[in-house]
Amino acid sequence: MKPLTIIRLSVPLVFAAPFAWNAALRRYRRSRAIPLAAPRARSPHNTGPSELNLDDAKQAIATALTTTPPSTRVTVTSASPAAHAAYTKAGITLPAINAMLTTADSFPGRGGRVCFLTAAHFLVVDPTDGVLIAFAPKKETHTQKADQHRPAPCTSGTRRQPTRSTRHRTKPVTLPLPTTRKDFIDLLEDRGFTITPGRKHAKITHPAHKGKQNTIPSTASDYRWIANAVRDIRHNFGIDLRRAAGEDVWAPMTTSGLR
Repeated sequence: MKPLTIIRLSVPLVFAAPFAWNAALRRYRRSRAIPLAAPRARSPHNTGPSELNLDDAKQAIATALTTTPPSTRVTVTSASPAAHAAYTKAGITLPAINAMLTTADSFPGRGGRVCFLTAAHFLVVDPTDGVLIAFAPKKETHTQKADQHRPAPCTSGTRRQPTRSTRHRTKPVTLPLPTTRKDFIDLLEDRGFTITPGRKHAKITHPAHKGKQNTIPSTASDYRWIANAVRDIRHNFGIDLRRAAGEDVWAPMTTSGLR
């Protein structure tokens, strides 16, 4: 038995083998590639012309756009029960329907049917048997419905004043707030309040509201203390110092800080 012989490859051959293999692979793929100038295989399902002439296509499109299609002449000889009940209810007969179809706009429908649209009706006709399948009044558009519900213009010579919601109602005039403690106490006494001085706060009571009281600071540290006191008195006693005596207490205020 011959001993096994191990083939020893030299170092240059080991490095050159991958490059040689890649070059051979590229040549193989290039030989199997379809040339760019070769025509594509025609599909057996393609029954059209082998080559499309652009000039012929343009001429065909121009002819289709300039040629008026022949008008669809349909004569209705019978009608379905639903269509018969609809045009009978509207007081229309079959001769009148045939007269309407001569001037109505037509467009194809489903299943070979032809749809007709007149100024007031919509019709569906089967042209094969001359059967009126559907008859209905034309639906009103949103613009037509809006025109029906729009009020008639005023012809009396006076211009109609636009209505305003309650949100834009004119707010009542309010009195200015006092700016000093003395003026605020004078306003309270004019409205019938009784002020009892204290060490840090003064107590406010009213003879018409037994059991209710409010306080105001003797030495205020906030510049809004008068506005806050007016708000508290309004909520506690129901008396609004910003309004004249007898006005609505809970009417909208012009100063948002008092709410």
